[in-house]
Amino acid sequence: MQAKKQKYRETVNRKEKFSYATRTPPIPIPNPVLQIKSPKNKVDTMNPGNEESRNEENEKYLPVLLNVTEKKILMIGAGNACREKLQSLRQIKKEITVIAPQIHEDFLNKSWVKIVQKNYEKSDLTGFDIAYVGVNDPELESRILIDAHHAGILLNFVDKKEFSDFISPSVLQKNHYSIFISTFGKGPGAARHIRQTIEKNIDLEELDHFTGNYIKNRNRKTI
Repeated sequence: MQAKKQKYRETVNRKEKFSYATRTPPIPIPNPVLQIKSPKNKVDTMNPGNEESRNEENEKYLPVLLNVTEKKILMIGAGNACREKLQSLRQIKKEITVIAPQIHEDFLNKSWVKIVQKNYEKSDLTGFDIAYVGVNDPELESRILIDAHHAGILLNFVDKKEFSDFISPSVLQKNHYSIFISTFGKGPGAARHIRQTIEKNIDLEELDHFTGNYIKNRNRKTI
């Protein structure tokens, strides 16, 4: 009788070991950034007034200059929300692609703007590194957010900084220097006013001339 019990235990142990060895591994926990944008609540999460949105007090921004020489830039939307962003992008003198079903006249007849007049599809992100979004459609924005994060694309919503990977400052760009002004996305109109005040009260051309000469003299010293 004792021998039968021992054999039974050995048989059970072997089955348990086999079960654990062949058990389907647990499903990995989704990226928490994407998890809060699930199809069930994606419209609510794109609402800037949502209580569960990112806490602005905890947001941290590192001022950097991103080298976009070899980067491809996409803009999804071509209405009023994107018009000012278009002017900022003009200063880098680089071609961008704009996708939208309706195109504002300010986007037309610009050699550096490639227009694709159509509705957004996930495949539109292929090959791009940076995307700006201004479509005024929370459900579509949520789709783009998830698609872009899966594709590893840096994303900026022109009117929803809390869901953006980066924000763009107001820019004063000259030949030899740039001045960047930011209210961290909280008051773009105020940033514009600061920029205009600087333009009115400081001789930016004289500063550009000074900076150019400084660079030349510095280069001579290092040769």
